Amino acid sequence: MWIDHKKMILTLDMRRIIRDERITIERPFISDWNLFIHGVELSDAGTYMCQVNTVPVKSKYIVLSVHEPPVIIPGMSSPQQVIAKEGKTVQLVCNVTGVPAPTVTWYRKSNPNRKHINMEVIGYNGTVLQIRNISRSYDDVYGCVANNGVEPPASREITVSLQFPPEVRVQNRKIQEKRGKETILDCRVTANPQQNSAWTKNGITIENDETFEIDLYRNYRNTLTLSLKISDIQNSDYGAYRCEAQNELGRDFQDTYLLGVNGQPGCFSSVNAISMIGIFTTVCVLLR
Repeated sequence: MWIDHKKMILTLDMRRIIRDERITIERPFISDWNLFIHGVELSDAGTYMCQVNTVPVKSKYIVLSVHEPPVIIPGMSSPQQVIAKEGKTVQLVCNVTGVPAPTVTWYRKSNPNRKHINMEVIGYNGTVLQIRNISRSYDDVYGCVANNGVEPPASREITVSLQFPPEVRVQNRKIQEKRGKETILDCRVTANPQQNSAWTKNGITIENDETFEIDLYRNYRNTLTLSLKISDIQNSDYGAYRCEAQNELGRDFQDTYLLGVNGQPGCFSSVNAISMIGIFTTVCVLLR
């Protein structure tokens, strides 16, 4: 007869004693009394005893170990999109089950702005990955892989999106062009989230019209180019142009100057930076 790990008699001779239909006895040879458990489950693990009613009674103990591949528990792990502010501590969690206990390894994918995507092992093995004082260079895709030697391993990707205030950079701080011609002013804005970006002149937001045409181009993640085309340049178009951007975390701006050439004056209004009340002064530049 066979007795399971709970001291319950499973079979007697060729007969199954319990109701569990997964249990069968097979005797390929007359001396064999093989116990089969079909559709084995984790609860079946334990020590089983085969007992033969001889004199004296003979017994044999067999330990059944049931292995289970790793499974990542979504409700107890980090979501696939994690948003954090720059300078904070980010904690990524990958809770898993499996028998034997899986080992969790963390990887980082190379920044999508780079030409090649590589997987880099980071941190220590474990269910939690902490990134302290996180900066935008860690704005990336992270992955946890759970492995316990039972195929297949389990994996999960987590995208960390860093929020930070805008950084504004104009391509040229000074541009010279003749009257009647056209020119383009380019400004690069890096921010997350991207919320409000604009070109202004004398504190007034520039909008598309017969003279001005604004185009927006997405360069790569968190960065865009704000392009201002100025057509049929007149004296009133010369001056200081400001590219500015703002989100919930801050504001930044940078100025570029459109000047005349070949003796043409470029007269424009600019804010007196020393004055606290914003006095406007007129500047005329004569280039020879």
